[in-house]
Order: sequence, then C-alpha cells, then structure tokens
Amino acid sequence: MIAGEEHVEWPADMDESLTADLTSRLVKIRRARLLLALAEHGPGYERVEAGGALRYVTELAGADGTDRQWLSGWLDTNGMPAEVDRDAAAWSQVRRESGATANAAASRAMAAADFDKARGHLDDAFACGSLTSAEWMALHQFVLRRHAEHTPETAAAVRAVATAVQPA
Repeated sequence: MIAGEEHVEWPADMDESLTADLTSRLVKIRRARLLLALAEHGPGYERVEAGGALRYVTELAGADGTDRQWLSGWLDTNGMPAEVDRDAAAWSQVRRESGATANAAASRAMAAADFDKARGHLDDAFACGSLTSAEWMALHQFVLRRHAEHTPETAAAVRAVATAVQPA
C-alpha cells in the first residue's frame, strides 16, 4: 500500500453530499499518492526492467485498473520522473515535511477564511500520510461548519486579523 493509505469508513450519520464530495476528493488523493510512489520507486525500477515501473508502482500501491490506466496516461504525457538520490528514510522525511507544510497552509487558509483552499491543503496532508482518514474527515467537517457559520461581517473581521498576523 502507498504510505498513509487506509480504508475510509464513512460514519453512518454523514451527510450524503459530504460523502460524495469526500469520495471524489479521495480519487485525487489516491492519484497524488500514486505520483509520490512513482517518484520514489519508478525511475529505479524502470532502469532494471523497461516498462516495468508502471506495473511495479501500481502493484506496490494496490492500485486498481482505473488507477493503472490513469497513471499510464500520466506517464505517456509527462514521462518518467527524474531519479532522485534518496533512500526510504529520506522519502519518508519528504512526505512528513510536505504533510506538515500542507497542515500549516490549511491553518493559514482557515485564518484567512479561505475554506476551499483549507480543504485542498487538508487533502494534500492526507495524501502525504500526515492525517488519518478519521482526522481528515473530521477536519473537513470542521471547515465546512466554520464556512456555514461565516457571514460577510465575520469575513471582514477574520481578514483584518489574518492580515495583521501575516509576516512582513
């Protein structure tokens, strides 16, 4: 499985529209994880067995036929990523740092009342394995609640605070 990949259990009381939204986000997250696995494993495996990187990466990721077809198309368009000299620990560190960066960006977006951007950053953090599926769902629900409570009056106040605390 791809680092951070886990089965998502939808709570029985979750709104159907949120479940549909999160399900579509999971497709993008799964694809981001495939690209991370491709960057980590693809170039080296391609050196060993021409054309084998696609098979190896999709097997490693537990990808289905749809994901395999998507990654094949991505490779046809973009080519194999350049090989990077990192060991497994260094790749784990890249994922941890990327996830931490995405979490921090989600917090900044929330402070600026940019709820859609906050949710996108949560997806990035989940793709990097920095959030569990339960945390990811709960944070999306939190952001959506804050968005629903948000009014034009509170938006002006939040922007003023966010602007005041931005680094120069």
